[in-house]
Order: sequence, then C-alpha cells, then structure tokens
Amino acid sequence: MWDFLRKEMKGFTINEMAGYLENYGFIIKTQTKRCISAIDKYGFLEFFFCTK
Repeated sequence: MWDFLRKEMKGFTINEMAGYLENYGFIIKTQTKRCISAIDKYGFLEFFFCTK
C-alpha cells in the first residue's frame, strides 16, 4: 500500500525511517535493528525493513 514510501526510504538508517514514517502520520508499534512495524492512518499494520 505504501510502496512509494519504501522507495523513498532506500538507504535510510532505521532511526531515519522511523522519523520519516512518523512525519507521514504512522504510529510506530515496534522497532528493531532491521524492521519497523507501524499503523497507518487507515488502521493497517505495515512492515518496513531496513537494508542499511
């Protein structure tokens, strides 16, 4: 659903990704070294993986 965000965040660190997602209105549920799970404004749980 949020593929454009995944493309924009390529090369980001995990903390940069978390901040970017919060600016888009996501609520961060969990954050690990490689993965962020966040809820979007529609209530869907999305997973974002860090490759850096």
